Amino acid sequence: MHPISRIILIVVSLSMIGAFFLPLWDIFLDAPQYPEGLQMQIWLDHLSGDTKTINGLNHYIGMKLIYEENFPEFKWMPTAIGVLIGLGLITALLKRKLFLLIFYILFLGVGVVGVYDFYNWEYDYGHNLNPHAAIKIPGMNYQPPLFGTKQLLNFTATSLPAEGGKIVMIAGTIVFLLVAFEYLFRKKKKPALVMASIFFLASFSLTSCSTKPEAIQYGEEACSFCKMGISDVKFGAEIITTKGKIYKFDALECMLNYTKLSGDEVKAKYVIDASAQGKLIEAKNAFYMYSQEMKSPMGTNISAFENKAKLIEAIAKYGGKELSWQDLPERIGKK
Repeated sequence: MHPISRIILIVVSLSMIGAFFLPLWDIFLDAPQYPEGLQMQIWLDHLSGDTKTINGLNHYIGMKLIYEENFPEFKWMPTAIGVLIGLGLITALLKRKLFLLIFYILFLGVGVVGVYDFYNWEYDYGHNLNPHAAIKIPGMNYQPPLFGTKQLLNFTATSLPAEGGKIVMIAGTIVFLLVAFEYLFRKKKKPALVMASIFFLASFSLTSCSTKPEAIQYGEEACSFCKMGISDVKFGAEIITTKGKIYKFDALECMLNYTKLSGDEVKAKYVIDASAQGKLIEAKNAFYMYSQEMKSPMGTNISAFENKAKLIEAIAKYGGKELSWQDLPERIGKK
């Protein structure tokens, strides 16, 4: 192994110690009756957060109660991470790239087993319901999302890696890049330069890759701000926070009001193209129109279009007025 590879492997292995002191996974629940939201955090060896409240709610729909005693994984997960840390350090000391490849395969195996185990728990949790529950909806299951956001009755469930989980995932990605460097790029004349380029691209992709929007399910989902059902396919909006949470809205004005009041750090904003019925486009790149003849759900009568040609066509049809992205807060304030 190249000396730089060994140093990086040591740093990466030691960084995973953070998984013992930080949560691995976050599950958020948002609903009108809980404006602050409910949160459950999964650590290497225990749970934290609003588990008692979540258990109380889930009892009505027949879901199993969540207790730490029901998770045998808490007994072996700390050992698994500890073994990975030790193997990473041993691999760096042995210097051979074959051992690096074996280490990565073991690392990947632990990750696959962990994700599969988590999915099975979610499936059992959401499907095996008490037939005598107070609330029963035929054909309905309540399996939380493995990764991302999902609507469960009036709750929006979001499942994302927490700080400890991100450390382990980034560590696994870097080990993969080390394997690629040792087996594919080591013969280059300037290995240090090649490695620096690989890790620059990796860090850039981990920190700045854009999250894709999620289609709005009209007639099934409620607005995250006004709590009304989202039903008009010509209107709607969506934001993605820096934590990866997705919030959906029945109109542009609800999105802007929510971001103004919530304090969430927003990574991306999307609006519905009024001429495409359900198509989400980036809010800052859209073209906007105000028209009394094209009523929006919340009454500000602002619609969005993907390009200038669609906007001009709509203005001609509805007698509207063009607005810029910067004009919107003032226009909405005049409602």
